[in-house]
Amino acid sequence: MTAYVIEAPPIYENAANYFLAELGFYRLGYVVERFKLSTLQKFEVDAETPVFGGMESLQIALPDYVGLPYYPPELSDFMYRRTAVCDIDVVQPGEFFKPQAHQHKLFLARVKDDSFQCELLLGKIPAGTQVVVSEAVNFLAEHRVYVHNGEILNICLYKGDPLQLPDMEAITTMVAATKHYAAAYGLDVGVLADGKTALVELNDFCCLGNYGLRAVAYAKCIADRWTEVWKQFHA
Repeated sequence: MTAYVIEAPPIYENAANYFLAELGFYRLGYVVERFKLSTLQKFEVDAETPVFGGMESLQIALPDYVGLPYYPPELSDFMYRRTAVCDIDVVQPGEFFKPQAHQHKLFLARVKDDSFQCELLLGKIPAGTQVVVSEAVNFLAEHRVYVHNGEILNICLYKGDPLQLPDMEAITTMVAATKHYAAAYGLDVGVLADGKTALVELNDFCCLGNYGLRAVAYAKCIADRWTEVWKQFHA
């Protein structure tokens, strides 16, 4: 068995994710080959050879790939805020905006304000670009729920107060409602000031960052989700 993991400098933001994926694949018995985006197309890739290297590598390997919905309709009761897709030019100050799933790397999500950084960002985004917009929400803490075959593998804090724990009943309800979407995915949830647990967003495991999942479990999830997306989107 062979798995392909992108080369990344040790100081690169996602380097730890790639190291953990490589370690997990190695422990599962895979031969791990490193690749660069420019060389990925030279490799013989199929449903049994997982590729892990971020959205850009996924789009090279599977150009027709479409990501999972950020805000599944089944979880509308857990949003606690308005969301919509609109033209970048009509995003209002104070609103949170981010790329649509298929343009994941277009820019980093943020709140629109009058800062120079925001003005610079907006100047780089093509006019007419459709983005996901929502009301800005102050989460006391944000946690990632790692789901594999409908089971919760781990819940990891990635931002905010570690003492602000999410409600497990809300999480299990969300997982039960979304487990049909994929063999493996991440469910990001946030704790609001009133104690409610809200959906931050749902993320596909194809490009999912690791905030505390063991290496073998991480690699298994990547491999299982890769097999799914290959069968679904391979031409």
